Amino acid sequence: MVIPREEVDHWDDVPEATAAHMMNVSQKIAKAIKSIIPCKRIGVSIVGIEVPHTHIHLMPMDTTADMDFNNASEMSHKLLAETARAIREALVSRGYAEAGTERE
Repeated sequence: MVIPREEVDHWDDVPEATAAHMMNVSQKIAKAIKSIIPCKRIGVSIVGIEVPHTHIHLMPMDTTADMDFNNASEMSHKLLAETARAIREALVSRGYAEAGTERE
């Protein structure tokens, strides 16, 4: 997910500069994801029902069914952490040093 620092409930209320920045960051992360997870595309979804702030979901996908949250499978905390680490490493290797810092 790509989440702006400023909490904005509706995506269409996100300031234009922030929205552009979110999409730019999403493209960089999507390329990193594709380098470590075999998939045809990275799907992009802005839903905003489950929490009251805008965020962009980036989902590896081979078919449109992969974008259906009902088809999501659970991942262990360990696998999530390993995948996050691999994405950060892929970003750093592409010149985005700021991705090498874990944030809470």
